[in-house]
Amino acid sequence: MSSKGVNGENPIMASPQATTTAADRAFLCRKSIQKQIGSAISFSFRVEGSGGMRLHRVEIVVREVRGACPLYSPGDRIVLEGYYVKTPESKDVCIHALSAMLTLLTLISHGFSTLELGLGPEEGVAYLQCPDPGPPRTCGGTVLFELRRSG
Repeated sequence: MSSKGVNGENPIMASPQATTTAADRAFLCRKSIQKQIGSAISFSFRVEGSGGMRLHRVEIVVREVRGACPLYSPGDRIVLEGYYVKTPESKDVCIHALSAMLTLLTLISHGFSTLELGLGPEEGVAYLQCPDPGPPRTCGGTVLFELRRSG
């Protein structure tokens, strides 16, 4: 399939009379978006690699367990430095809890205001819980985590 439409115009912007089908236009639109996203990702990595971005250390502490969590107990810690979990200092990481934390970890480690985001009672502190609802819905338990930015 050619990336050019009738008369060399962009088939995404081509008129309905163009010879490309709707499926062709949708395919090319997705490719165009993927290309743009790829450029944005490449750009962000170049900026980070230049040393212009500082990531904060984030400590994640288990504050409360409701129900029965097979992994965490109050006081357990996970430490994130940069993009890495500091394994000697950290408890094992539950993939369910991690999925709930990823967006907030990115914001907190990049220095966004937890107060402005409405995530906690003081700057640099946020709270969230794992997605397991616990009893009576499941046999597990939900865990309340405190995420604290430092450094």
